[in-house]
Amino acid sequence: RPEGTVEGRDTASSDWSERHFQLSVENTWEENARSVASAIEEAVSRTGAALVVLVGDERERRTVHEKLPGALPAAVVETGHGGRAAGSDSARLAEWIAERRREQARLRAEEALERFTAAKGRDGTTEAADGVAALINAAREHRIAT
Repeated sequence: RPEGTVEGRDTASSDWSERHFQLSVENTWEENARSVASAIEEAVSRTGAALVVLVGDERERRTVHEKLPGALPAAVVETGHGGRAAGSDSARLAEWIAERRREQARLRAEEALERFTAAKGRDGTTEAADGVAALINAAREHRIAT
């Protein structure tokens, strides 16, 4: 679901030379990308999002992606589907996002199963609740993580 918007600076300028205009546009893109990356970082922190999808112009997506912190806990993916340009296909974007969400859910389930299997131990000891009785006991003792 959308978690907010960021209004970047406009790239319009007065009658500067072409070189100054290009530098101004580049600086504005960088500044806007930092603003968007900061907003994404804050939204992920606030919501616990597991997946961030960057949509729009390829160069702008890449610039924002590069500005995101390396330790962002969410998976960040880019797509050329959707966007604000004329002819953008929001149905294809929704389909693409649904596929990424299914993949994220599958990965989370696999990780939980791996943790459960590892917690069962090979020597008969277990830190995992395996079965209804064990689950009830773990719940009574407030030892449930997943």
